[in-house]
Amino acid sequence: MWIGGAEGTGYRYEVIALVDGYVVQMRDLSTGVVDAAETRLFRTARVAFAHAHAMAAIDRFAATLLDMQDAASERRDAQRSEQTLRALKEQLNDEGSLYAPPPEQTPSSCVYH
Repeated sequence: MWIGGAEGTGYRYEVIALVDGYVVQMRDLSTGVVDAAETRLFRTARVAFAHAHAMAAIDRFAATLLDMQDAASERRDAQRSEQTLRALKEQLNDEGSLYAPPPEQTPSSCVYH
């Protein structure tokens, strides 16, 4: 179940609640495609949301640099978000891990002889 997230310039970082924890996935805003290689699983919602906010802040900072604009406020926001994420990871002992969704289950069929 989707429960929130944060939006960067090119990507939205979505937080999804699962039975095993909280998944943060990166969705391209222009195509709507999820980048499965960047999907992470966290045990706690606080760290998952902090991760989503930090990644969105870094995305905004990078986009500002690419546009050759003054990126001082975006840099501070990205640094602040990363510090918050680092502190929460340490406090809650939740480093997260790469996540691969389970393969689709094909319905079993019975064969009677």
